[in-house]
Amino acid sequence: MIHNKVNDLVKVIGEFNANSLLHEYHQIENHLVWLENNFQGAQCCIQTREGAEPFKDGTGSSIVDIKEFHVLNDLLKETIWETYLNQYQMYRTRFMWVNPRACYKVHKDSSPRIHFVLKTIPDARFYLTDLGADCMVQLEAGKIYWVDTTKSHSFINFGDNRRLHLVGAVDKDIQF
Repeated sequence: MIHNKVNDLVKVIGEFNANSLLHEYHQIENHLVWLENNFQGAQCCIQTREGAEPFKDGTGSSIVDIKEFHVLNDLLKETIWETYLNQYQMYRTRFMWVNPRACYKVHKDSSPRIHFVLKTIPDARFYLTDLGADCMVQLEAGKIYWVDTTKSHSFINFGDNRRLHLVGAVDKDIQF
């Protein structure tokens, strides 16, 4: 029964070559500006609001309309990143590192998220708190996930290495 509920909240909607996309990430990495999240990791927003500060606008918690975050940073225009953002209709898209032995607080987002798993480890888990302690899902590198983050959730990295996802918000009404 729990497995069916997990499938309603976390769905694989595509695949990509993780090594190739990670290589593309490394080509721009030194040009990105990061917001450190205490011990948790770092975020860099590649879609901001009109006239907002590049990379930092849209990091952390946000209660505004996700569609306001539609301005793609010039560094990523006419790249594979722009292609994916358009294909999946993503807004407020961020690169997100989670540090070793770090955990986000349990929370609910205003809309679902798309996760491109660029780099992960076996001990990194998405935790679906509404479904109980045994509902931890490992998101695999090279896969694209639609995740219903409007439900209570967290992310936990039990391991000794960081993980990297590209995470974008999507409209509640879009189904994959």
